[in-house]
Amino acid sequence: MNDGYQNQNGGNEYHEDQSQEEKLKAKRSDNSNLVRENYFSSVGKDLWKQLKRVSIPTFSGNKSTFENWKAAFVACVDNAPASPEYKLLQLRQCLSGEALKSIENLGHSAEAYFAAKSRLERKFGGKHRQIALYLEEIENFKVIRQNNAKDVDKFADLIDIIVINLKDAGKHDELVNGSFYVKLQQKLPASMLTNYNRWVHEKQRKESVHTLREWVIKEVEFFTIANETANGVGTEKNTKQDNQNFYGKQDKSTKRRSCKACEGAHGIWSCEVFKKKTIPRRWE
Repeated sequence: MNDGYQNQNGGNEYHEDQSQEEKLKAKRSDNSNLVRENYFSSVGKDLWKQLKRVSIPTFSGNKSTFENWKAAFVACVDNAPASPEYKLLQLRQCLSGEALKSIENLGHSAEAYFAAKSRLERKFGGKHRQIALYLEEIENFKVIRQNNAKDVDKFADLIDIIVINLKDAGKHDELVNGSFYVKLQQKLPASMLTNYNRWVHEKQRKESVHTLREWVIKEVEFFTIANETANGVGTEKNTKQDNQNFYGKQDKSTKRRSCKACEGAHGIWSCEVFKKKTIPRRWE
């Protein structure tokens, strides 16, 4: 019986030792995590101090710029650890024109701050309004000019913006083969549309806005590579050249010929300075 008691007592001591060891491991782990969190927190604060202060633009009521302004205000002011009353003062400083008039009569309380944000969102914001503005921009976008890299680049940027906003708004149906997809294709010249349809067929891709977006982005890359190969990186081809011949060079400001000998507004054959020169000097 004593042996059994001793065995039982020894087993309890073993479990207690094991439990103590586990507690020590957990404590060491917690301390390690705390040190790591403090380190990254310290590094984060140092990096935050080195960041350049973000300036919030002034919003005057242009609906097309509201979402960009809102993003800057929310990040710099709305999420800051400050009272609603102070945030309202900051909000008023970031508004002008019609936007400022829309919240002037709300007062200066905390409730006024939340009401001001709601009123601005209702009058100028909203995902649906933003998407409608982008769709109008697509509607007004002219057909891409043949082999014009800048047109293709602008078109790719516009598709990017619209696709991201449609995804954020949950309008995934607009990104399949529908009316919006057809409208985008109508902005391509016949040669580009032919190349796109051939690419879709060869790659066995399903037609959609996503597929068109992927192809347009690739086309922009090809145009960029071709332009940099032909003209060099960081240089822009100068297509304007001076119209210069024996009679003189063209004056760009007056659109008249200017004399090469004296820069006068006449042809070189009637220039007295030119006539006084010797024959060899005239041909220099």
